[in-house]
Parts: sequence; structure tokens; C-alpha cells
Amino acid sequence: MTYVEPGYGDRDTDVVVRRVVQYIIDSVLSSILPWLSALLFLLLPTRYDGSVDDPGLTAAVSLSVVVLAIVIYVGYWVVLPAKWNGQTLGMKALGVRVVNADGGEADMVQMFVRWILLIVDGLVAGLVGLVAMLVTDRHQRLGDMAARTLVIRA
Repeated sequence: MTYVEPGYGDRDTDVVVRRVVQYIIDSVLSSILPWLSALLFLLLPTRYDGSVDDPGLTAAVSLSVVVLAIVIYVGYWVVLPAKWNGQTLGMKALGVRVVNADGGEADMVQMFVRWILLIVDGLVAGLVGLVAMLVTDRHQRLGDMAARTLVIRA
């Protein structure tokens, strides 16, 4: 299905396969630093039985890893596309971008809503989002519908 985007001309929203590949690429790229930071747990001092020597240090490392992961994911999935023409690195590589439903630039709030709803769209190994994209006229996942965004060919 084609969506006429004000100021841009005809843009195809039928980019489901590109979106699946893009999501895999972006998931790997955005997870590298959080996973590497989780390796800090290997550096924690332990007793001979494998138990942690300092529970306070473990709590501090845990909190740091979680905060770092959230900052990285928000930066990658929300800030980057909001500032970079509606694209993540994977979207740029696959030639797709996010716009608002009116065809203009999607804002930071819309990107945040899309990101939060990845939790729902990602259920059952991503089938919830995939089925939504396959059955909706403009190939939107639930996050797109809630944020009033479209993913189009760049």
C-alpha cells in the first residue's frame, strides 16, 4: 500500500521484510555495550564456594549495569532516530525511516512510545509486532499505531 506523504511524494509503507532485518541489526548493535557491561560481574570478588564477597558492591554493579543499559537503549532507539532523520543505524542500512502519520518528522515522544511498546511487539519472539505489520493497511506494529508513526522507504 502506498501512503502519500506531504512534502515527500509517494512513499511505500510495505517494508515489512526490511523492518525485520533492520530490527535484528539494531537489536545486536544496541545490545553490545549493555552485554559488555554485564561482564563486570565476572570481576566481582567471590568466595571459594562462588558466593559474592560483597553484596553491596554487587548491588552497585547491578544498578550501574541496568542504568547504563537503559541510557544506551534510550539513546539508540529514541534519541538517535529523533535526531537523525527518523533512522537508527539498521534503518539507514536497510533504507527505511520513521515519520509521523501526517508525513512529517517523528518527534522524541513518538520515538519513546515506539520504543516502550517494543516490549509488547516483541512478545512471542516478535510475532505480535510481525502479525500487526502484516495485517494493518499501513504495515504498522502496535508501537507505530500508539505513536502515530509510519515506517517508510527512505
